[in-house]
Amino acid sequence: MTGTVDGGDARALLVRMFHAAVAAAAPSVCVPRHLPPPPRGRTIVVGAGKA
Repeated sequence: MTGTVDGGDARALLVRMFHAAVAAAAPSVCVPRHLPPPPRGRTIVVGAGKA
């Protein structure tokens, strides 16, 4: 990229880039493609932990 960018254009560009990055990192976009198909029948999830 050559030339200069004024402050308003730079800010708008950075805001658009930020929103694009947040949208790309949304769990509803990232997670499903890494999960197996849902099992048939009932699914029980048991969790225990200590914060």
